Amino acid sequence: MEIKKGNYEKARKFLADAWNEPTTWYYMGLTWHKEGDKEKACKYYQKVAAHYNNNIPLGAVRNKALAGLKE
Repeated sequence: MEIKKGNYEKARKFLADAWNEPTTWYYMGLTWHKEGDKEKACKYYQKVAAHYNNNIPLGAVRNKALAGLKE
């Protein structure tokens, strides 16, 4: 994955075309977080945290997003 390689801009371009759902939002926030833009990262993390769909995949990324908001 491009995020692991440090290719954050490329990852964002890919994610922009992905499904509009919490996992995508989390990884979009992570790209900004890794680049040091906490404000943009928090925008996406908050979107994940505010999404109230009770399912296992959301639970996994919601916890990561909440942790990102605390940093």
